[in-house]
Amino acid sequence: MAPIVPPVIPVITAPTPKDPAPETPSNTLYIRNIDEKVKIPKLKKELSSIFQKYGKIVEIVAHANLRMRGQAFIVYDEEESATKALEEAQHFVHRNRQLLLQYSKGKSDAIVKREGEDQFEEHKKRRLEEKGNLFWYRLPVLNNKKRGPISAKPQPKSNGSSKDPMFHLNKILFIQNIPAGITEAMLTGIFQTYMGFKEVRLVPGKLDIAFVEYDNEHQAAVAKEALKEYEIQPGHKVHITFAKK
Repeated sequence: MAPIVPPVIPVITAPTPKDPAPETPSNTLYIRNIDEKVKIPKLKKELSSIFQKYGKIVEIVAHANLRMRGQAFIVYDEEESATKALEEAQHFVHRNRQLLLQYSKGKSDAIVKREGEDQFEEHKKRRLEEKGNLFWYRLPVLNNKKRGPISAKPQPKSNGSSKDPMFHLNKILFIQNIPAGITEAMLTGIFQTYMGFKEVRLVPGKLDIAFVEYDNEHQAAVAKEALKEYEIQPGHKVHITFAKK
């Protein structure tokens, strides 16, 4: 009788990001490609058991919302501990997924608090601005002629049925109810803060609508979810749906 060979469970790797990982050492590590099905309390315990051997952990930050799912931040008391963890735990297999580690682009709240209350308040203010302040933006370089036509027909708001646009994912978002005075560059400043952003495309002659394109449907969904309650002006929200294919 032939021996029973156990099935091989594939290890899930993550795609290489377009933007290079930060090289400046930091107390905080950013971790991605985490199994999204793990409950946050359990995930924190498991990450702690993996990474505590590299040094004292100040805190582990992880959230269950769509934007942060599958990601976490580990804040070490000392920068050297983060560096050691980055070097030794890169591609560590956790729940059949290779963890991808890099230094965090910014300081964590816990680390900034050490520097004083004034520094912490400035840190929070700067972070809020980077998440969508209309005056924080770059000018886009666009070429609409290379793009095929996209339906600009307004889509119905969610009613919970299978006809809801949420059930028809698209890497392109359709933005409606844009107030007067909001420019292409301002929209770029808001939507480029989310991973995978490609460009904003306006519709000639229709100043109250626009399209925003991301690299893939998941990234577009993250931006859509994160900005659904965002006030582009005080008391004024735009309506964001997936563009019709």
